[in-house]
Amino acid sequence: MTDRAATDAPKPRTARAGTSRRATDTAAPRTVLQAYLDLLAEEGYRPRAEGAQGDKNPLVVFKAQGTSFLLFVDEEDPSYFRLGVYYLLPPGDHDTLRLAELANDQNSRWKGVKTVLELEDRGGVRFVVETFLTGPATRELFGRSMGALASVSDEFFGALRPPERLDA
Repeated sequence: MTDRAATDAPKPRTARAGTSRRATDTAAPRTVLQAYLDLLAEEGYRPRAEGAQGDKNPLVVFKAQGTSFLLFVDEEDPSYFRLGVYYLLPPGDHDTLRLAELANDQNSRWKGVKTVLELEDRGGVRFVVETFLTGPATRELFGRSMGALASVSDEFFGALRPPERLDA
């Protein structure tokens, strides 16, 4: 398997000059949430935080190339990074054995990405990058993670499509 994640990353829009916000030595310490919001805004995305004020585990939602990404923030563990996408499966009956085989196959082959089936609740599939950081999150981390999520989800749903008939 080729690790396409680094080359398939969605391209962010360029931030406008003068919009960069940097913490200074005299500024109050930024929350993990604010650091993520600042980084994503500097990269040209329009992130929005969801959750109650003061929530220790808010969610950041942002779009890139038509895909909504979910960034799970843990204020009590700033070194934990979790970025994901969620898709509903098409309506109808699903071959749960086939779906589980696809997810297990991906989980054994792809680096850093988990494919998780959520068939009981809404009938969906979640793709998540999780890692522990040794420093602040970087745009390179986001780019590679977003590329990996796009590649894995494309592969998963591509495997569900029936092959095209060449004799039709």
